[in-house]
Amino acid sequence: MDSGHATARLDPALATNAEIGARNLLVNAARLLAGQSLLIVNVDDGTVDPAVPATIARIARAMGARVDVLWTADIAAPDEVPAVVRAAFEAADVTIFNHRMGNMLRMMPLAAGTYVSNFMTTLPLLSAPVARTPMRYWMQMLGALHARLATAKRWRLTCPAGTDIAGAVEPDASEGRRGPAEQAFTLVAFPVGVFRPFSTLAASGRIAMRWFTSSGIHAYDAGCSLAAPVVVAVERGRLVGFDGDAGDVAAMRSHLGHVAARFGKEPMIVNSWHAGLNAQMIPAAAIAEDLDEWMRIAHCNPRVLHFHVVGEAVPGELSVPIIDPTVTIDDEILWDRGRFAFADDARLAASLALLADPAIAASRPADIGVA
Repeated sequence: MDSGHATARLDPALATNAEIGARNLLVNAARLLAGQSLLIVNVDDGTVDPAVPATIARIARAMGARVDVLWTADIAAPDEVPAVVRAAFEAADVTIFNHRMGNMLRMMPLAAGTYVSNFMTTLPLLSAPVARTPMRYWMQMLGALHARLATAKRWRLTCPAGTDIAGAVEPDASEGRRGPAEQAFTLVAFPVGVFRPFSTLAASGRIAMRWFTSSGIHAYDAGCSLAAPVVVAVERGRLVGFDGDAGDVAAMRSHLGHVAARFGKEPMIVNSWHAGLNAQMIPAAAIAEDLDEWMRIAHCNPRVLHFHVVGEAVPGELSVPIIDPTVTIDDEILWDRGRFAFADDARLAASLALLADPAIAASRPADIGVA
């Protein structure tokens, strides 16, 4: 099932660090065991470094797993997953997706097995500290955060650009999906990036919107950037007023309408939000260079919160990133102008210190590619 993609001779230090990242992925995210079958699904469009699945496969075989490596074309929607690919991952004990189909399937029920969506699809990423920090560090963090959010009654979000929106926590806001208890979706994300989203369908206030990217459930040219933020009034989850440059307002309304018409959804709905918590997730691309590639990594960073818009069902078709958010849950600030303040908790920090430096989680990166 391996297409024979060639791999270049690797720098020894890079290769060693990539092996550490691959072992972290296999042991702590996929929880692969000796004797299990592993399928590695890769997109055959040049964006996945062949050294990544080769490294993962080599480590998995050394662990005693049976490994198949599959390369397949890109797809535009979940219903385009080829039947042979679906049959292969439904038959495997563990599947690792180096392919956007993993992200597309993240909201859907899946057959028995373990599924991992891997963001680290180049060798520099797989060898970076973000891939080598123990997965248990972030899973422990996410579990503690979900436990705190489970007691929440109200939330409020603000940002320097003018966002100020609040809502009550709906009883079923985090329900409706089967998957790892700590994770947000039916797939495990490697590395961990976000928590389960909160509904905004009953929320009101205003959101400063400047960028629009695909939510990942369909693939299309979704990126849209405005010259300056448009402050949008929200009433019970509906976008009802637009304050900004007339050209930017027109461009925004046109983009929302175009995407909504394409998928038969309502354009003026914001259905949910969640924020990044992994301060090591630093995008390689600047937001002005490649908006969608920037968002793929940046949405996991605590300096970025994003809303889901277009349609009532989570996650909708578009994501709207908000920079340097402050998130207040009841009377407690959990994100403070882009810093993950929840990680300041002394007991949590002491627990994390057994795995890695707790300051990793509490830091605020100075540069994430936003001017």
